[in-house]
Amino acid sequence: MQEIKIRIYGEPPRGTAQQKGIRVVNGKPYMYPKKSLRQAQEWLYTALKDTAPKEPFTGPVSVSVTWIYGPHKNERKNIIRALNTGVLLPKCTRPDTDNLIKQLNDTLQLCGYVRDDACIYDTHVCKCIGSRPGVKILVRSI
Repeated sequence: MQEIKIRIYGEPPRGTAQQKGIRVVNGKPYMYPKKSLRQAQEWLYTALKDTAPKEPFTGPVSVSVTWIYGPHKNERKNIIRALNTGVLLPKCTRPDTDNLIKQLNDTLQLCGYVRDDACIYDTHVCKCIGSRPGVKILVRSI
């Protein structure tokens, strides 16, 4: 069993794979990635490309990820105090976890962690508010 642990620091992007635009050209609709989606893809790609394995994992792969967002300016003071103690609080607002994991899986394939993101058989996704924003990722080959 092989595993790679990755910690990305900084506010995670809020753009997800669902944020695509539609343009009609000659009567035919074409989908394109909006600016927020392109920025999110670049952020993940830049952070993940340097830690990719020399050879992609083969066989079943498990991915566990925790998205940690910073508190908004309008958060109540008691939430901010709790965060200063290192506590992670559940985040129940956008972006949706299913869209976040879809984008991460695509980026893991693009960076060479897996040959095909269809090999990812198990995922655990957590979305929190914390004082140290970033993303924690564990990729494990079984």
